[in-house]
Amino acid sequence: MKLHQQNSFYKIAIGSLMLFSLLTNIITLSFDMLFIIKSVIVIYCLTFTKAYVFNKSKDNKELYLFFGITVLSKDLIFKNPEYISVFKPKNEKSFYIKLFKDNINLEVYKSRNYKKLISKAEYLSKIIEVELYNKLED
Repeated sequence: MKLHQQNSFYKIAIGSLMLFSLLTNIITLSFDMLFIIKSVIVIYCLTFTKAYVFNKSKDNKELYLFFGITVLSKDLIFKNPEYISVFKPKNEKSFYIKLFKDNINLEVYKSRNYKKLISKAEYLSKIIEVELYNKLED
C-alpha cells in the first residue's frame, strides 16, 4: 500500500509565486544567481513529494519522489508500530492517519475526505496488523 503525502498549500503557493518570478526573469533575459536559487525553490516546491509504502513483510519504506519517480528510498523508522490513530485537530479541516510507537508518532497521510481516509486507515491496519484507534468516533 502506497500513501502519498499531499503538498501543503503554502508549498504550492510559494512554488507558484517563484515560478511567476522566474517567468519575469526569462522575459527580461536576466539570468543571475538569484535566478538559479529561484529555480531550485520552484523545482523543490512543485515536483518533490513524499510517500510511504507498507506491506505485510514489515519492509516499510519512506520514498522521496521527483515527478512521481522514486529518487530516494529509505527504511521507515516505524518497522513495527504499536497502533494507528485517525484524528482531526481542532480548527483544521483535514483528517490525519498517524503511526504510534512508544511516545513517538509519524504522520503518514492527510486528507479532507473522511471516508477516503478511514478506508485507507482500515486497509493499512489490516496490512501491517496493528489496531486502529479512531479518535473521531469517541
